[in-house]
Amino acid sequence: MIKGFKQIKEAMDKTASIFKMKSGENKLIRVLVPTSEVAATWEHVEQIGGFWKTIECIGKKDCPLCKAGRAPSFKTYIPILDIADDKVKILKASKEVVKALIAFEDEYGDLTQMDLKVVRLGEGLKTTYQFFRKDPTKIDLSKYMSMIPDPESLVEQLTKEEIEELLDGDTNATPPSDPDDEELPF
Repeated sequence: MIKGFKQIKEAMDKTASIFKMKSGENKLIRVLVPTSEVAATWEHVEQIGGFWKTIECIGKKDCPLCKAGRAPSFKTYIPILDIADDKVKILKASKEVVKALIAFEDEYGDLTQMDLKVVRLGEGLKTTYQFFRKDPTKIDLSKYMSMIPDPESLVEQLTKEEIEELLDGDTNATPPSDPDDEELPF
């Protein structure tokens, strides 16, 4: 359980900064940093104590979650501007989305120099995303740079002992079939 306004605000801020879309929806985005600066990690998304937690995997050999049969997923955290909302968010991208963006960058060049129309199709594990190049919107991106959340603040970095303690304290800990089913982050 999250206690105290400080912790509640931190939890709300983390959730609010993830870019989300519904099936059939499309949005216009701009990648804010060169792709050489984006971060990626192997992570576990677990429901513990009734709340979803994103925990960095500490490696198959030592990770209690891996040992419990919970496979980590590889996610890349890309700072973007959601143009319609005029908000800086993190595009939490799967390997498939990153492959598409790499191919897109190979074809069209620097992703920070263009707008991308993103279309989400499907639900749950059957979700795909399509990207379309758009002419860049005239936006002063420098005013958004200080608003980029630190990707490390979105993923809990816990020790083996802290992960074990979380699992021991959660009597309802069951491996979710798809942790992103409720409101899919990108």
